[in-house]
Amino acid sequence: MKQLILLLALMTPIQLPALAASEEGVTARQQQSQQGSPIRFNRLMPSVEARNPPPALDGIHDPSVDGVLMLQSPKALFEHLPKLGSGNRVNWSKAVELGVISPRFDISNDRKKPRVMRTRVVREVKGFMPDVIFPHEQHTRWLDCGNCHKRLFKAKNGANPMSMASLMMGENCGACHGSVAFEISECRMCHSKGQSMLKASTAKGVTP
Repeated sequence: MKQLILLLALMTPIQLPALAASEEGVTARQQQSQQGSPIRFNRLMPSVEARNPPPALDGIHDPSVDGVLMLQSPKALFEHLPKLGSGNRVNWSKAVELGVISPRFDISNDRKKPRVMRTRVVREVKGFMPDVIFPHEQHTRWLDCGNCHKRLFKAKNGANPMSMASLMMGENCGACHGSVAFEISECRMCHSKGQSMLKASTAKGVTP
């Protein structure tokens, strides 16, 4: 006790606030460790436990409306669908491919079928990331060509410059990815081919 009193007596007024700040820092770290790891792509993104909340708690639906409480919880609805490591945790493309879901292609005509294109487009990447392979097949199972051409993309090779910054601003692929499709933080979903695979893909007829 005498040593503590002596230590406090020797401290300057500047040192005392520093000690308090240090203690606050320890408390903040303890709280953070209890809340989960802060190492995430974006700390504003919800934690795993907070994803897919029930409609009454999602901040979109009005909880005062009785009908909202009757809506099915996404966690229960998505339980048996193929999993993905981001977004709402559902691999929707895989769900369509496996026939787990069969979305209507035309809202006014339940018999209309999509015109599925299997053309792939290779976008060469400058840097250490693998090249991007854009698969038309997964997109045309859901969307008509007019959804992307010509508003988002010109149907011409080399006519669509883009960057990760533009995607984050909602341009090009970012018009859907990050909102109704998987997040752009899932790098490997798009950067799926390395430079060594480019020649083999081109030889098989993949459009560069």
